[in-house]
Amino acid sequence: MNVLIVGFGNVGKHYFDLLSRNKKVKKIFICNDKILPNNKRYTQIAFNLKKIKKAKINSAIICTPSNLHFKFSKILALNSINLLIEKPFVLKMKHAYDLINISNKKKIKCWV
Repeated sequence: MNVLIVGFGNVGKHYFDLLSRNKKVKKIFICNDKILPNNKRYTQIAFNLKKIKKAKINSAIICTPSNLHFKFSKILALNSINLLIEKPFVLKMKHAYDLINISNKKKIKCWV
C-alpha cells in the first residue's frame, strides 16, 4: 500500500511514525509546502494529480489546517483515493455531505 500524507506538522509526523512501522505500507509520500530533508523512509511529492496517480497512492491522510481539509479531500476522493481526515472533518455541513456523497459514489473509505 502506498500512502500520501498531506501536511507535515506535528500531526503529520505522528502519522508518519505510525505508518513507518506498518509492514503493509510499501511507500510513504509527503506533500508539504516546505522542502523537507532527504529521507529514505519517504518521498516528498507536490500536490499534483499526475504525480499522485503515477505514484499509485491507495490512501491519503489529510493533516492540513482545518480550512484546507475539504479542498484536498475532495480532489483525492474524486480520484478514488481512500481518506483519513484529521478532525475537524470539514468546516461546513455542505462540504461534509459532498464528501460523503463522493465517497459513496466512488466506493472509497472516508474516515475521520
